[in-house]
Amino acid sequence: MVNFQIEFLKAKFNIDHLKGIIGNSMGGFEALTWAAKYPEYTDFLISLASSYKVAGHNYALFKFMNHIIEEDPNYNGGAYLKPLEVATRLASVSMYPFGLSREFYRDESIEDIDLAMDEMKEEGAEMDANDIIYRNNASTNYDIEDIVSKIKVKTLIVAINQDQYFPPELDAIPMFKMIKNSHLVTYDSLMGHVGTNEIIKIEKEINGFLKEFK
Repeated sequence: MVNFQIEFLKAKFNIDHLKGIIGNSMGGFEALTWAAKYPEYTDFLISLASSYKVAGHNYALFKFMNHIIEEDPNYNGGAYLKPLEVATRLASVSMYPFGLSREFYRDESIEDIDLAMDEMKEEGAEMDANDIIYRNNASTNYDIEDIVSKIKVKTLIVAINQDQYFPPELDAIPMFKMIKNSHLVTYDSLMGHVGTNEIIKIEKEINGFLKEFK
């Protein structure tokens, strides 16, 4: 994906250097890979609610989603003839318990949780089964632990304390120690992993990081 983006920017826009690369969640996988494999390509990097590898809980969840789809009798090795709406609905809703914080779920009413899960089911009906498989496979194979230390551009690592996918103590803090020229900022959000929607909470820290690049 990163190699394609580099080729695309060069071919279509004649761009061979970026001021900065910013990636959130799975987008952070790409941003971090970009800076690790091509350390001269950008001036700064911002990683939001992301990590240097997929392991443990995240790996199991992606594999579980794939199993839901692959076990559908109509999957046919990916050569299905009509949308697998039941399987894609289930695959989509399986992510619901982890997107927000545990505190958020505890305080939500049962009615609101049911409504949110139904909404995710309907979103899943619009998804393509192979797209889910391809996305999950790309994620489960993601691991740049052996090269993340090659990142040398100024890096801002942003993590959310209530993130169930990438808890700071398991992902952001170890990554901060691996990347020499990095700064770590964590903050609280009941929205958990999707708490980057509240990134305004660290506006001062972001402005301080970016001031030399304006």
